[in-house]
Amino acid sequence: MQFNVAWNAKSNVRRLCATTILSAALCSGMGTSSFAQDTSGIKPTNVMFIFDASGSMKRSAGMEPRIDAAKRAFSETLMAMPNHVRTGLVAFGHRRRAECRDIEVVSVAGSLPRQDIAARVLNFEALGETPIGQSLRIAGQAMAALKNENNTIVLITDGIEECGGDPCFEAAELNRLGMGVKVHVVGFALGAGDSNKLRCVVDQTGGTFFEASDVGTLKQTLAQVQKIVVTETPPPPPPPVAASVAPPPPPAPAAKVFFIDEFDGTKLAEDWEVANPKPANFGVEKGKLLAFIAGTSGFRNGTSPNRFQLKKELPGGDWDLELDLRPEFTSSSDGTWLGVYKDDKNFIGAYLWANRGYCSELTVSIIKRTDGEESIYNRRIAGSTTCGWGKADVPAVLKQLTDKGGKLLLSKRGRQYTATAVMNPGVIDEKAVEVTTDALSVLRLTGDPAFMVAQHEAKKGETLISVERFRILEY
Repeated sequence: MQFNVAWNAKSNVRRLCATTILSAALCSGMGTSSFAQDTSGIKPTNVMFIFDASGSMKRSAGMEPRIDAAKRAFSETLMAMPNHVRTGLVAFGHRRRAECRDIEVVSVAGSLPRQDIAARVLNFEALGETPIGQSLRIAGQAMAALKNENNTIVLITDGIEECGGDPCFEAAELNRLGMGVKVHVVGFALGAGDSNKLRCVVDQTGGTFFEASDVGTLKQTLAQVQKIVVTETPPPPPPPVAASVAPPPPPAPAAKVFFIDEFDGTKLAEDWEVANPKPANFGVEKGKLLAFIAGTSGFRNGTSPNRFQLKKELPGGDWDLELDLRPEFTSSSDGTWLGVYKDDKNFIGAYLWANRGYCSELTVSIIKRTDGEESIYNRRIAGSTTCGWGKADVPAVLKQLTDKGGKLLLSKRGRQYTATAVMNPGVIDEKAVEVTTDALSVLRLTGDPAFMVAQHEAKKGETLISVERFRILEY
């Protein structure tokens, strides 16, 4: 299908809504803030990602398929973008096999929340062909109404054009039509000589070409792309301070202890039930619950051993679930879950997890599943400076976390749920460091308060947690 493009903002987008190749996300973006006039004089910043889900993405990238590595790296980059950057997504090859026309505008920049985009990407399959030229054209058309703003396209691909398109021509056309779009290309595990066939795209638009040979360098590369976008497009200045002094906020409500267990004695209290019990892997001693795991496990896997569930109804209003713990994260893929669990398709949980490797990180996440559909927010606590994250060294932080401990919390305020990780004094800084995610919404919550030790990938070694206290605080 060819498009006769008239680059005149909203009218062009309405015409595109009549074509079958563009998704409903583009049309639903009409009238949203994505197309609103900016009266502050500051140009908005828009980034359209192009995600390659062609059949070649099923090939291995170390210990996993390329598409799984790309999904994870893309989602982390997407969620780490500053709030002033509006993001969107074009994907190809993710719905139909051997089909060059399988291109979808999942979201125009700013028309869908980032967590919704990330959730869509999690369900992509590597199926189709590689129509890079046509995807560049469609991404440009999706940004037509954003002309004269700060616009960037980021293409993530493991191959070259397979559908008769001309990526070099399409990039030049973006430039000729005055779109002001820079195109950055991330070549993931490209074949020998293939990068030369894509460098013209960045040459035509003033972008940058990156090559990522494996999972670690892919994460590092996308972190560099994010840094370039943020550097080139600084956030707008804060609004002027009003002359009048606002009244002080009301004091936060005092918390009451609704339930507490400090794990005295030599066995679990009767309030607890252990799902899929494996008694050899947990025990209570000296005021601590000790539990360890080896192999992939967690709330996402309903058959995982030793999920500790509290058979006690939660308070009717606002509350915190709080876990005081000292984890030993040494397997390269460790974690601890705390949340409200019904089954592996229905839960809300705080997840403290770590990866150890070239791009090590310690992260807290809020993860919700409703009938199997997942939403997630991540907030990095520490990350390797070699990957451009500029935060504290992960192995040293994990050692201090084992020695000095911390807290993991799941908090309910109305219908909003957040996850918080607290690093006790001495873990990262002389003072306690508290990191909280953005909020996810839950309309009807069912299930039991629960926690467990976990590994998000099967790695050598075991993961151990020492839990010193579990509390439910009522507000």
